[in-house]
Amino acid sequence: MTEGVIGSPMSYQVFQGIALHLKLQDHDVLSIGGYNGLHAASCLERGAKSVTVVDNGQWRLYNWSPPEQFPGVRYVEADVHDWHEPADIVEFNNVIYHVKDPWTTMEHIRKLTKYCLVLTTSFIPGEHKGWEIQPYDPKNGPRHVYWKPTLEGLYELLRCTGFEQWETVGTQGDHIVMRCKPT
Repeated sequence: MTEGVIGSPMSYQVFQGIALHLKLQDHDVLSIGGYNGLHAASCLERGAKSVTVVDNGQWRLYNWSPPEQFPGVRYVEADVHDWHEPADIVEFNNVIYHVKDPWTTMEHIRKLTKYCLVLTTSFIPGEHKGWEIQPYDPKNGPRHVYWKPTLEGLYELLRCTGFEQWETVGTQGDHIVMRCKPT
């Protein structure tokens, strides 16, 4: 894989779908932060052997409705660090900036990823290798966004936690979707 950016007016949700267009036949798919399992269900339709959504239920902080569940998708409400069953393909969907310790989390994600990680996250501008602590206002309720990386900071974290190859499927605004190969 090589790095690259696909320029397009498409939303990052579309890029997530593109990123998941992998050879799915007989592969297990794990969707972390998958909320309703829409991407997991589409993987099942395209031949995935099994699909599991692990979500900690943080969607409740945003007053979202309980997610509709798709047939054939296994749903588990749990923190990512409490999940220990590896999968061939792992979708890590807008979660990294919600965790208190991105490094430890990505080391755990690497242990879960056998073949490919599809990573979606927001990022901040900058050429440096950095992660910025996000401002917090207690009037807005419980803290749920802790960090945001620069792209160079994200790439460095990937390298340091066992993902040596990646490609950028697309960027839209302050979001990026990537496919990453573990070493």
